[in-house]
Formats: sequence, C-alpha cells, structure tokens
Amino acid sequence: DITFLSIELGISKTNPDFYKKMTKILESLPSKVLFIDNDPNYIQPAQITGLQTILYGKYKEGHFQLLADLAKYGVKINTPPSS
Repeated sequence: DITFLSIELGISKTNPDFYKKMTKILESLPSKVLFIDNDPNYIQPAQITGLQTILYGKYKEGHFQLLADLAKYGVKINTPPSS
C-alpha cells in the first residue's frame, strides 16, 4: 500500500494530473488502481483519469460500507473478533 499526498506531489487532488502522476509512479494502468476518499470532489477527477474509486462516508455506517465496497474489489480485511 502506498499513500500519495497532494502536498508531496505538488498537485491538488481536484486536478486529474494528480492521478496521472500517481499511476506513473506506481507504473500501473489507471484501471488497476483503487482510489478511496471521503470527498466527492476528489473522486470525480480520479474517475475521469480511469481509476477505480470508492467514496466512503463518515461514522460507523461509513466504515461498514467501506468494508462492503472493498469486498466488491476482492480486498479482504481481517477484523478482530468483537468482545
């Protein structure tokens, strides 16, 4: 897993060039990259660039929705057993 920060890349996440630079660094096709964010203003330019995206919400419901969305992409998360 790699984290990309707009301040480090020098490009705002509202600019599709951010995602183009990200995929270049990853040496990956955009369609093979999953971008997750809670701001729709960042999801749209990622989608324009061809990335797979997940928009997640806040609070407990957002957490469970994120886990469900990740499962759709085949990502498995090991969660500790509830006490």
